[in-house]
Amino acid sequence: MKYILLAAGMLAATTAQAAEFDLTWTGSDGYSMTGSFGFDDALLGAGAIDETDIDFLTIEVFDNGASLGVTTGVAGDGFAGMGPEFNFNFDTTTLSFAQGGRSDEPGGQAWNFEGPGVGFASGSRFQLVTLNGASISESAIGVNRPALEASVSEVPLPGALGLLLAGLGVFSAFRLSGRRA
Repeated sequence: MKYILLAAGMLAATTAQAAEFDLTWTGSDGYSMTGSFGFDDALLGAGAIDETDIDFLTIEVFDNGASLGVTTGVAGDGFAGMGPEFNFNFDTTTLSFAQGGRSDEPGGQAWNFEGPGVGFASGSRFQLVTLNGASISESAIGVNRPALEASVSEVPLPGALGLLLAGLGVFSAFRLSGRRA
């Protein structure tokens, strides 16, 4: 019986779960952005994470509801789709993006800011979207406006759930075997 519990515990410990979030941003003159990102749920509550901690990031930029394009980056390809100066900063305790610092520092964001396709930057003076490396100045809003938001898109199950279920199963088995005696 102890081997069943040990195996269940090992299974629960090795099952990595992903925390996935949706993101939204609303700029000026009808510009907006949506997207999603994910990371290992073991980082939830750990504080600040950066681009080295996430598994993927996808953004889509809109001009008055019309899509200007989608940009995706994944850890497996070194986030090649996010441009040469990819900078991602998110607090897993407050579930909020860092805003207000320079776009190339821990207080800011730079997602495909200078690359082909659509991008985003949040720096010390403004937030805006880009298209093919060119800033769309009409989209710019002040950095003090908390326009970049994250919301949970997939709630990860705790890694210990398997162990809990196995323990309940063993407990039930003991109760049933006790009734037969």
